[in-house]
Amino acid sequence: MANEHGAPPDSGADYAALIAGFAGGALLIGGNGAVIAMNDRAAAIADAIRASVPALQTVVAQARESDTIASGTVAVQGTSGDSVHDVIAVPGFADGTVLLLARDQTAERNLRTALIESRQRYKDLVESSSDFAWEVGADGRFAFVSPRGALGYRAEDLVGERPEVFVEAPDDYAPLPFLADHPMETVEMWMRRADGTSACVVTNCLPLVAADGAWRGARGVCRDITGERDREALLARARHREQLDTSKNLPFVAGF
Repeated sequence: MANEHGAPPDSGADYAALIAGFAGGALLIGGNGAVIAMNDRAAAIADAIRASVPALQTVVAQARESDTIASGTVAVQGTSGDSVHDVIAVPGFADGTVLLLARDQTAERNLRTALIESRQRYKDLVESSSDFAWEVGADGRFAFVSPRGALGYRAEDLVGERPEVFVEAPDDYAPLPFLADHPMETVEMWMRRADGTSACVVTNCLPLVAADGAWRGARGVCRDITGERDREALLARARHREQLDTSKNLPFVAGF
């Protein structure tokens, strides 16, 4: 931190030149705790210094007392809202002066929090849904099945297995949705449940493609619509019987 003569900077001009080029907030804090100099990105940290924010005081004190670099994370309250800064305190200046460098991490932390919340929301929806989400890897085997499992199988019963094993007449599909090479919607498949009975599922899926265009698998969601198909079949049979009964009761007309 010395100037061209090998001594620490000892003037306001020297200090200003030292901190002006730093991309974040940079301040020089004198041995008495006062801000000696700061760049134009250090206003929030300077206010925190003047307000004697404990976490910030601790970092500065650690650097000064140990004569080694100290770091920490400091939350700062401001008129436009709270902000979070990663700070580094560098000792070694005359009269106990410490160089304090700060990076505003508020946007990054807010984004990280939003991503975590979004991921948790997605996880909760997947785990609470009666549908089952799945992913097939480049090896053509299930790499993921939502935790509740599917069709009477536990998730761990399916992961690592080939999906066509559970599909009735898999060769009838081109391609099989579990191995889709293009987006597919509302494709109906008949699959075998764990108890051996048949289930009709409808699936939407997307292929997974690497940057070089290579197929890396597929992922999608399946919904069991067996109950709906059974009800439709019962209704169709009832209508058919009704038509037969109606035709039996029609009067016979000679000559026709």
